[in-house]
Amino acid sequence: MKLINEQTDLLKLSPAINTLLSSGTIVGRSGRIHQVQGTSTINNLVVIANLMNELVLS
Repeated sequence: MKLINEQTDLLKLSPAINTLLSSGTIVGRSGRIHQVQGTSTINNLVVIANLMNELVLS
């Protein structure tokens, strides 16, 4: 398993995260657009993405 260790890796992995960070909005399953009040740091997002990968691949 390849660990995500850079911001660019994270943004390539998830277009939704890229959109969220650039626009401050996210589209829900119903199609409704949600304004995001705040985001985590890139480092925290990288840690979360790596944990999710570990859970999915194990």
